Amino acid sequence: KQDSEITSRYIQLVDPSTNRLYEDPATEQPLPPRTLRGVLATLDFKTHRLVQVSPDEPRNRDFIPVCKIVEKKDEYRREKLRKEAQKESKALQAKANSVKTLELNWAIDENDLSHRLDRVKVFLEEGRKVEIVVASKKKGRKATAAECEGLLGRVREVVDGVKGAREVKGFDGKMGGFGVVVLQGKGTLGGKEEGVGKQAGEEREVLVTKS
Repeated sequence: KQDSEITSRYIQLVDPSTNRLYEDPATEQPLPPRTLRGVLATLDFKTHRLVQVSPDEPRNRDFIPVCKIVEKKDEYRREKLRKEAQKESKALQAKANSVKTLELNWAIDENDLSHRLDRVKVFLEEGRKVEIVVASKKKGRKATAAECEGLLGRVREVVDGVKGAREVKGFDGKMGGFGVVVLQGKGTLGGKEEGVGKQAGEEREVLVTKS
């Protein structure tokens, strides 16, 4: 409630900067309640407003609400900061729910692999989830066991290089065949680990390698 919406006859004022009751300097005791009408009469409603900060107590006939006088410009500034924080929080949540799916070939050439892993690093730094799908091409060259291990090792190096990033689901599949690794970027909300598959509210983008 604010200004004329406050229905009590008397109110107790608090210092808006400390939220503590105003005190008598001589006794260091809280000042007595003031009449609502008297307080409102002192306000310039263009610049200030009276805000009730304690909830009503309908069953208490002697209830005296706690109120404070606030500057509208300060209130506007706080509201602006609150909306900006809320917008930033929604942006972080959107990134956390955004899934980037990267498809790789076990026998991918070094240049293409480096480029793809650079993209993975950027996604992880943005706090996104990355699903890496690895498979062999039917007519392409088959990778050796060492090459397969090396590719997975390179993926882990990228994860280790991004503070806060982690491997949500280790390699699941057949080495040299079809398999999936799921990574989660830094700064995710809630800190919950998520598995493979599209979750509610997720947006998915698939990046396919040509190698």
